[in-house]
Amino acid sequence: MGLSKSDKSKRYFHLHHTLTFGKYKGAGIEETIINDPSYMKWVLDNVEWFALDSKAEAFLNEQLDITIDNALGLHDKGIY
Repeated sequence: MGLSKSDKSKRYFHLHHTLTFGKYKGAGIEETIINDPSYMKWVLDNVEWFALDSKAEAFLNEQLDITIDNALGLHDKGIY
């Protein structure tokens, strides 16, 4: 099974790429994911041609989970 037409038009970025647009232009993908994972999630959802490779996407998901856990205070409650 091949890539869909929309997948072929996407540019895949890895953790060591630098953003060339937007709020964090000039910042690294990894740095941006660490500092503002919700922004990177927004980019994935709203910039049609932008995609992360599997390693970068997994790292983003980990950071989003940490952000949610911190917001809920799960670390403070000794759940982790």
